[in-house]
Amino acid sequence: MAKAVIMAAFMPQIRRSLAYSDAIKKHYSDCDVYIGINSSPPGFEKILHTQGLTNTVRVNPAIEVNSDASAYQAALKLFKEQNRKYETVYFIHTKGASYADDKQWNESYIGYFLDFCKRRESIDKILESARVGGVSYVGKEEPMNGSDYSTIMSEYYDPRFTAVKDIMSLITMYAIKGPIVRQFLDTVRDDFFTDKLDRYFFETSFPLIVDKYGLQREHLVMW
Repeated sequence: MAKAVIMAAFMPQIRRSLAYSDAIKKHYSDCDVYIGINSSPPGFEKILHTQGLTNTVRVNPAIEVNSDASAYQAALKLFKEQNRKYETVYFIHTKGASYADDKQWNESYIGYFLDFCKRRESIDKILESARVGGVSYVGKEEPMNGSDYSTIMSEYYDPRFTAVKDIMSLITMYAIKGPIVRQFLDTVRDDFFTDKLDRYFFETSFPLIVDKYGLQREHLVMW
């Protein structure tokens, strides 16, 4: 079955664009890629389209937030409209692109974005387990049951289960089995795509759909 990438993008400096698009082409060449774009120069989309990444959408300025949240939101809407089934959905974002300093950007790009992309084989192997529904890059022990992070999800859909694992998925990069993402999108309320979300929504709350589907979240790194 096909696999997909949901990407949240922000590219204030166009010259860095190819670093991200090249990584996608190298590590996710067999995937359909859906990209939501926060405020970025018009030339960014042209570069993406030239690289064959044509499923792009601009974030509605009325709901844009200063993080990956609104770009993921837009990309998921585009993804839903395609109404395709996927085995796995990888969530990635342009980690580090907001840094003005090239050294900071390069460290973040290599240490987080590229490192996550390079771990795809390991992630796919973990997802072979019927018990595992998602794999996050970084996990940190945190009380999540009954927290605002967990309960806010019930504002948008009716989960199968309420209990979640007391681990927060950090860095906002993870992979989730396609049927879980599809079930969420098939049942989520329309205002999920029109509300201005908390800037940390896709880091703290969204990964919990795995737990609420009744499966386990695993983590490549624990802080």
